[in-house]
Amino acid sequence: DLAHLVKDCRVRFSAAGSADPLLLDDRTWLHAFHTDDGENVFAFASASFIPYRHKMPCSAGTARTDCWRNGIAALTSDDGGRTFTYLGTPPGHIVFPPPPVYRDDLASPPGFMSTTNIVPWNGALYTILWRRDDDGRGENCLARSVGNDTRRWQVWNGRAFVDAAAFDGTAWSTAVTDCAPIGPRGDPWIRGLV
Repeated sequence: DLAHLVKDCRVRFSAAGSADPLLLDDRTWLHAFHTDDGENVFAFASASFIPYRHKMPCSAGTARTDCWRNGIAALTSDDGGRTFTYLGTPPGHIVFPPPPVYRDDLASPPGFMSTTNIVPWNGALYTILWRRDDDGRGENCLARSVGNDTRRWQVWNGRAFVDAAAFDGTAWSTAVTDCAPIGPRGDPWIRGLV
């Protein structure tokens, strides 16, 4: 209960620190969680490649965040969230990927940067993804999984939800990364749903 909270700083997941920009296994931050039973947990995470950490060139600039490449990864836990593993081996763990080619001449490369919490509503799970476009501006995209199936995700294209990504037991395959923005383009990212 709230009167007996204690700080627990154990690491729940640590990425490999890979210097390969195509793997997106350099740094990973857990963002969103869903569980039906309290033991088996699905999670979305922001998975990154950060060039400055590997002394790799970034002709676009010298800031720590320049040329930062990012996508949204899937992870699972079977111990109530005490530890997590990727759902798929890198790069097959990425549900919502950035463009396939890494470029060191873009200070703010396109890609999916973050996701809100996952909310169940009317037989589906919903989350909002924040995506940076080619021009460096961002947009919030609505994604859902029907029937609480966290291995299949759709995105809203402005008219309907369309199939976007599915997990085949080994790796994620992504058919669509384009979406209609929720709110005006350039809005700050939405951090939580209530």
